[in-house]
Formats: sequence, structure tokens, C-alpha cells
Amino acid sequence: MIAKFLEGHENPKFILIEDTINRNGKNLLNAFLKHYIKRDIKVHLLLFDFPSDDSGSLYKEELNQSDPLGWNGTCNTNGRVITNYNIQPILEDLITQENENIIITVDGLSNVLLHISMPEIYQMFHKLLSHSCKVKQVVALVHKDVHDSGTVTALEHLASAVIQVHASEIGSSLMICHTLYKKPTGKVLREEEQLCITDSHDIKNIEIPLHKKVVRPEPIIHQTPDPAANLTFNLTLKDDEKKARDQLVLPYTREAVSLSSGGTGKIFYEPDEADDLDEDDPDDDLDI
Repeated sequence: MIAKFLEGHENPKFILIEDTINRNGKNLLNAFLKHYIKRDIKVHLLLFDFPSDDSGSLYKEELNQSDPLGWNGTCNTNGRVITNYNIQPILEDLITQENENIIITVDGLSNVLLHISMPEIYQMFHKLLSHSCKVKQVVALVHKDVHDSGTVTALEHLASAVIQVHASEIGSSLMICHTLYKKPTGKVLREEEQLCITDSHDIKNIEIPLHKKVVRPEPIIHQTPDPAANLTFNLTLKDDEKKARDQLVLPYTREAVSLSSGGTGKIFYEPDEADDLDEDDPDDDLDI
């Protein structure tokens, strides 16, 4: 699925890359950045993490680097220095100045969240994604283990695609990516991929890892105890006993009256349709 994102076959509006201290996701963000440059798409990079030679050498055209204390000076002629962590004026300027569709990448959204509240960030990105037709896509990197679960959940709710980066047990050059993609049609796709990112920010050997089959223990079936077991009397009948019971003529029935002699009056019982006659339990006092 990541290959479809890079080649433009799938275009989620907001891609959120989540990493932890166990596996850095910056090289995956740089891989996205390099593929966008190859496709001749205009990209604006907002760099809020520590200055990176990788990002600077990879992309210098519109590098907007944070420098709150003014120690680094101007970063380049085309970009700008971000003197604070309020990115809303920068985003508004980009939308008004650009005449073509652009992609905005945010390297280090965690630093912004440490200085600006989550509701402000949510409203800012929601407005950017909903009302701006010039922004083709937004890609942001966030350090998941820095924030609380509520902040991460809010960002995942806003994002169209969430890529969680994990370390691979095979080697340090490999990474495991768990991708969740919410398509515009409402369908949600989940995929796990293993990939390798080279030093030149190229992604190779994208494959779905094979998981070992987990042997699940068979469920224990609890049998219901038989209430008729271990009794001093027998509740079941044999075939000859059932035959003898069926041939028995009960008193006070029409059959018994017809078999009796004499013309005297007789009392007999004829069961109605509503009567529930259970020959196995005529008194209805057994719980079977």
C-alpha cells in the first residue's frame, strides 16, 4: 500500500507517520519527499525537529526551518525561518501565494504539539484539509511515545492514512509498517508491510511478512451433567416396555367403556386438544 501512496495511485489527503524511540520514521518521510521530487510535485517542507543534513541536502527549494531563538540565521533564499511554532500564518501564506497544487510535509509535528494545544492544531489542519483545494496532500511525522493517547487518537481520526513504524526483528535496516487507509468511499484497508530504505532514501523490497502460525489450544467442552444418572430407579424404558405401555387401556376412556359389559352408565374421560399429557411424567414433577 505504501508503494501506491508513493506512485500516486492512491492519494490520501493526510498521511500521518507514527514512530517511537525504538524505530525512527524520519527516513520514511524522506523517502516520501524524494518520490514527490521525482514526480515534479511542488513540496513545502516544514522542519521543526533538529536540523537534519538529510532533509537539507535532499530538498532545498522550499525548506522552512524552525529557528525560534534566531541562532541559525536564514536557512536559504527561497525558504523562510520559522521564528515560532505557530504554523497557521505560514500555511495561509502558502495557500495564497501558490498558484498550483502543493504538498506540505511536516517534519516533527511533536515539537509543534509541545507548544500549541491539540485543539488549535486540530482546527488548523481540519480547515487546511477541508477548505483548501490547493493543498493536494499533507504528510506529517509525529513521535507517538511523546504524547498521550488522546492526542494521538485525535490525529489518527483526522488523518486519511496512518502509517505506524516498528522495528524489524530481522535487521536494523528493515522496518515494519502497519498502514491504515480510510478511503473516500468509506472503506477501511489495513496492511502490514516490511520494507528497506537505503541511504539514498529509496524504498526497496516491499513485502508482506509471513507470520508464524500460532497453535491455539483446543477449547475445553464442558458436558452438562445427566440428572438421570446414578439413580436408584430407572427413568428410561426398553422397547418391549414401551410396547406394553402402548397396549395398556386406561380406565374411564372410551376404549375401556366399549370393552366393558352391561348397560349401566359409565364415567369416562376424553382428553381435549389443550390437555398436555406427558406419559413419561404424568404428574409433571420431574425436572428432566
